[in-house]
Amino acid sequence: MSKRILLAICRKALGLILISNSIASLLSALNVLYGAYLNALIQFHEAYVLNELLFIFLALTSILNLAPAKALGKIEIRRFLFHHYVYGFILIFLYFTSALLFSIMQPWVWDVQAYMSLLFCWGAALIIDDIYDVSPKIAFLLDAAARIIRRSGWLIQIIHAISSLFSAYVAFQILAWNIENILLLGINPFLNPIRIFLVTNLFITAFYGLKIVKDRVWLMNSRSEG
Repeated sequence: MSKRILLAICRKALGLILISNSIASLLSALNVLYGAYLNALIQFHEAYVLNELLFIFLALTSILNLAPAKALGKIEIRRFLFHHYVYGFILIFLYFTSALLFSIMQPWVWDVQAYMSLLFCWGAALIIDDIYDVSPKIAFLLDAAARIIRRSGWLIQIIHAISSLFSAYVAFQILAWNIENILLLGINPFLNPIRIFLVTNLFITAFYGLKIVKDRVWLMNSRSEG
């Protein structure tokens, strides 16, 4: 395998990882916001004065990270049997099938669903990465949206910077809570990797957003349109 092909594969994999990361962070933020709407207790930050509305910035950063992450992995790699989005839909189907099965089993099995949710993130990442091949209508709508976004480069740059800074604040607060209450992690050691994944994921989302802003990606897109 040539060095060029290996680099292309690594870049594709990095793009998919960052897309999956953004999806996982988005789901985490939406889960917190939904819990706040239901007045549910948010376990990982109740010791801090951390307004649940700050997770709106985390959700926004996750969404804004998607396009640059997709562009990073925009490399043609030979498909194996099917389009990438087909495998994505298969993974999502497996996730919902497992969720249905676990819902009728013993309560402790619910813990497994936290791990199975990774199937959804990976599946959604494959679909987003290959979204242009899903439907010509979707491709047309995305191209139209891209033209509008390019004309608003400065505005998106500012919004992305603000949302990424708030996302970093949220990530540091959650990390601080977990460090201060480290004994709580011993309640169920099976969930420890998920907690670590959650915190790591939030930091990746925040700092990747800041990197996008630093690289002035949205302004580059705006200039290319002009």
